[in-house]
Parts: sequence; structure tokens; C-alpha cells
Amino acid sequence: MKTHRGLIAASVFLLAFDLIAASGYGTGTTEVCPTEVTAWLSEQAIPLSTTDPQASLDDLEPLRELFGDARIVALGEQTHGTTEFFEMKHRLFRFLVEEMGFRVLVFEADWFSLQELNACLQPGGPPIEEAFQSLGYRVLQTNEVMALLRWIRSFNEAEPGDHPVQIAGADVRSTRRR
Repeated sequence: MKTHRGLIAASVFLLAFDLIAASGYGTGTTEVCPTEVTAWLSEQAIPLSTTDPQASLDDLEPLRELFGDARIVALGEQTHGTTEFFEMKHRLFRFLVEEMGFRVLVFEADWFSLQELNACLQPGGPPIEEAFQSLGYRVLQTNEVMALLRWIRSFNEAEPGDHPVQIAGADVRSTRRR
């Protein structure tokens, strides 16, 4: 069975997070994060220079080795709607598309709504705004997500071909009113 390094890295990160939480760090106790956990995290951390999606991607280059030949990379966030998380996801997605050849972004959203929005991201497609407003997922209806969608359309128009960037929804419930 083949294991992807990206999944291992995510699991290690979650384990480290669990160790910090189990230590009582941040709970108001006087106990601090164990030194060995802090040292390990410092050794493993990949410093990022900015969350700006338009910035150079050079500082993300170490992720290429981490992602390896993974075909799926999951990008989550600690909270919904936090500007910096969505900016960083945009930047990471840009790296995955431009530098590693990824072509699909899946949101936790209604599949049908995202199909309409996906059509807007293709060269010559209808304007993004109307489909974006009808998503029904307020978490996604942010300036940062709109900036990402505009970047995808721009990329697709600049790089016409057989493999445009697509978006899809992976939520089984529908937000459409019947």
C-alpha cells in the first residue's frame, strides 16, 4: 500500500497539536508546552513569508517534497471566515496549480451550485458574481474566496487547453430551495 507524505505530514501535525492540547497549554494552567514538542515543531516548521496570494511562491517550494506525488492535498482551516486562512489557501492552491499541475479544487459545498460556478470559471463563461451569490454557503461567500475564483478564471483564460482548473462541491446536502 502506497502512503503519501502529505497525509503523513498532516497526521504528524495533528499529533503534535494533540500533544500540545494534552499538555494543558492554553487552558490557563501553569504547565507549558513540553520542550521536546516545541523543539520538534521548530525543526519541522516551514516558515512562510506572507499570506498574500499574489506574492512570490518561492517560500512554498519546500512543500513540493512534502506533497511528493500526492494526487489529493487537503487544505483546511481552524475557523471559517478568517481572512488569513483563506488567503493562505488561495496561495497554496496557486502553488499546487502553477508549480505541481493540480487542476481541481473541491469545496465543502453543494455539488450542483458549484457546477454552475465552475462554468463561470472557464474561458468565455458567464460572470462569476451571480453564481457566487446563489451558492447558499455563507462561509464561502467572502472577498477572499471571490479573489480565488477570479484568479482561477484568469488562469484558465491565460492557459487555454485541455486541462483547465475546475471546482467541485463535495457536500451531499443541497442548499437549493425547492
